[in-house]
Amino acid sequence: MTTMSKRDTEHTLQKSDSKNLAKKLRDLHNKLSEKTVYAVKKHYNVYAIADVSTNKSVVKNLPNYHIADLITKGLNREHTTPESVNIRLEPLMKIYNHHQQEILFYNNIIKNTSDLDRRLVMHDRILDSQIHIEDAISKMSSIH
Repeated sequence: MTTMSKRDTEHTLQKSDSKNLAKKLRDLHNKLSEKTVYAVKKHYNVYAIADVSTNKSVVKNLPNYHIADLITKGLNREHTTPESVNIRLEPLMKIYNHHQQEILFYNNIIKNTSDLDRRLVMHDRILDSQIHIEDAISKMSSIH
């Protein structure tokens, strides 16, 4: 059995340059502190995306966590801006809210009418509104 001396391992300790290391750490800290970080927060029955440093909501009234999380990831990776998200989100949210209200209206008619034909028509309209809502949610998911 042979023994190896330190020279045989070809590894030597390098002296660290503390000034250079400190400068690199300062630069990294400055770079990270300038970056805005976003997070999802729940507000009643909807979700919002907030700037972590100020806790101010930059995107509001998102219908579910999945959409909020996808958009937040895009914002944190700097693929998009809050202004751009809000511009693209506005028409989709109008469609989403409109059809949510229609479903409530149609359900109320179904509950309060005895006319079978009218109930069937309202049921079909509910299904149509649900399709529009699913489409809007799908488009919201692709905003990131």
